[in-house]
Amino acid sequence: MRPGCYDPIARVADMDRAGIAASLCFPSFPRFCGQTFYEATDRELGLLCVRAYNDWMLDEWCGSAPGRLIPQIIIPLWDPQAAATEIDRCASLGARALTFSENPARLGLPSIHSRDRYWDPVFAAAAANEVVLCTHIGSSSHVPSVSDDSPSLVTFAWSFAAMSSGTTVDWWFSSVFQRFANLKIALSRGRDRLDSVFPGKSRTSRRQAALLGGAGRRHCGHHDRDRLPPRQRAGLRRLRCSAGLSRPHLRLLHRGRRRHEQPG
Repeated sequence: MRPGCYDPIARVADMDRAGIAASLCFPSFPRFCGQTFYEATDRELGLLCVRAYNDWMLDEWCGSAPGRLIPQIIIPLWDPQAAATEIDRCASLGARALTFSENPARLGLPSIHSRDRYWDPVFAAAAANEVVLCTHIGSSSHVPSVSDDSPSLVTFAWSFAAMSSGTTVDWWFSSVFQRFANLKIALSRGRDRLDSVFPGKSRTSRRQAALLGGAGRRHCGHHDRDRLPPRQRAGLRRLRCSAGLSRPHLRLLHRGRRRHEQPG
């Protein structure tokens, strides 16, 4: 195993060789959005583990290479209020991103369309602190397949695009961006896989709303009958899809945030 897999200084040296300006690292043992601690039966211990991971990410991993390793935290998925508190705490220490499930419903959690707005405390805290909400392929702990006996190459070739496009459309047709105008979403490993998703979605929404009236607005994912359907173009501006950190993504993650200082 290369030292850059576990040593932040060696990782930055590898980044220099590869011409990589900055790196946003997702969890390994906790899994992409902290599912390991969510699945634990001891919630108190799980929350302590979330905080310990975030402290390590901020102070040891990213603190070893300020400006090169971008601090990304995990949250207690089972408690949105505690998650919001953790976002506030970590943002004050320099966190710029948090990792979120591509499809919480697959984890047995409410979806982003939940009528009781289960995730609103998380979205509000992320928007207020200018923390980018990042989703990674596989963070739903589910990999779709074309058929039960499809070769693994078929699954890998198709499932990544299917998961990325599904997550994009889920967010795009939700009402989240109307409630949280400053919320930013980044779909990691989603670049170059979503071209077929973008054309015609606004037209689809308008046609559904015109044909079905109030039912059409609800079908588009907006549960408030006294408002227009979501403005997909506005939502699209808040979505970023990438397999790497290009300049626009770096600006998104650094905008309005102070530099993460190396702990003394």
